[in-house]
Amino acid sequence: MCAGNMEGNYASAVARETAVKGRRGWLDRKWRVSAKGNEFLNTRDGFNVVVWRRREGGWAARILNRRTGVEVGKIGERFKCATSDDAKFACLQVIEGVKAQGGNDGRW
Repeated sequence: MCAGNMEGNYASAVARETAVKGRRGWLDRKWRVSAKGNEFLNTRDGFNVVVWRRREGGWAARILNRRTGVEVGKIGERFKCATSDDAKFACLQVIEGVKAQGGNDGRW
């Protein structure tokens, strides 16, 4: 990998490239539309993500643990996202954080 050779840290360059590809893949997934007209995604690892346009403008989202029914996080309560993609990326960051802290085992 060229960037790894240039900076002398191949592992760091691979990690960055993997993260970028994962984020692109997140948007490329098959987001469906609910009866209310909101985009949503059920992930293989047990999360339900819903993204909607706020009445006041901007976008919001929420992440639910499908196994327990517990809300993992809400995006856009204080600071609204400018686009639906921004809200989706914020949800991905929340999910990655939950998984890094012990996963989706019902405690979340």
